[in-house]
Amino acid sequence: MSAGCGTARGGTRTYGTGAAALGVAGAMTAALGIVATWGTPPASAQPASIKLSYTCAFTGIGTAPVTMRISTDIPSSLEVGDSSPRAAVNGVTTVDASFTRLAPLVGARTLEGSVDGTATVSAPQGDKRLSVPMTIPRTPIPASGAFDMSANGTAPAVTFTRPGNAKVTVGDLGLHLTPRTRTAT
Repeated sequence: MSAGCGTARGGTRTYGTGAAALGVAGAMTAALGIVATWGTPPASAQPASIKLSYTCAFTGIGTAPVTMRISTDIPSSLEVGDSSPRAAVNGVTTVDASFTRLAPLVGARTLEGSVDGTATVSAPQGDKRLSVPMTIPRTPIPASGAFDMSANGTAPAVTFTRPGNAKVTVGDLGLHLTPRTRTAT
């Protein structure tokens, strides 16, 4: 039993500071300042988030709406030559009650999956494509109603070689969900 949820695309959201900016977007965009001077104060984290909507086609069940909210904290600026921290990327996937009603018909008791995330960093030294995979652990399907599933991943570190503004745009996110007949262990 499997689900083909496909790919979601969303709107754009921009974050920035007086210097420049780095961010994340799933069709969310954030900006990061790349500063060429020494002695800049440490950057504080800046939250970035987005909500995406999918329609998943589950084998033997049919289609069900699914939404995903993704968030991360990113620095508002970095010095040239410094690497950005590897950032935790967290998500919450909400599965519609229509799936919960039909899951028992095919014996589904749990749901698990993954997210294939991509991002493009546009910076003065050129563009770089990043992979940001996320894991959705096995979650019990409730007797009724919509339910939430967590998703977790890590964005890779990026080093900038020129001062200026950088923008990170999360590209298409592929959501993959698999119903299972056994309970979480």
